[in-house]
Amino acid sequence: MKIPGVTQLLNVIAANAGGFLGHWTVLDHDTQLAVVSFDSFYQFGYNKQTAISQYPIENGSFATYNKQNSPFSLTVTLIKNGLNFPFQKRDFVNKLQEYCDKPLLVDVVTTSGTYLSCSLGGLQFHNTPEENSDMIMADLTISEVRFLLDGETVAPKTLNISTRIKQGFKSMVGL
Repeated sequence: MKIPGVTQLLNVIAANAGGFLGHWTVLDHDTQLAVVSFDSFYQFGYNKQTAISQYPIENGSFATYNKQNSPFSLTVTLIKNGLNFPFQKRDFVNKLQEYCDKPLLVDVVTTSGTYLSCSLGGLQFHNTPEENSDMIMADLTISEVRFLLDGETVAPKTLNISTRIKQGFKSMVGL
């Protein structure tokens, strides 16, 4: 049995407190342990979009209905200093690439709240001559992942190809 260290324990407490302790981090959704060790949570951004459906009616007017909420997206910049231990930068890069390549979920903890069930969908590493060359900055693009509730199914997957043709569907998505 593995006993979590103080850092892991603080991560779990901070995640459950919604950032109450002022601890900013990116946690593995399943284990609630930090995805990577970093020196600074440099930047955070939140983007949420909605759309209202419209349809034309008589005399050039439009009617609106059904507000649609898109999944939120986050931008996070983490900084890792490899001055004394260059292998830590390599581990930092490798671990983030793993989370970007695989369908692993993360939770982002900030002082304003905790963003659950997200996926790392974009990753960019950089450092510039103006910055310390031993530092690496990682720009993460993170998106909300939504799940179906128990017992729900996605309608297009329940239709067979003959039903799709009869109903006029031309897309093969969901087969």
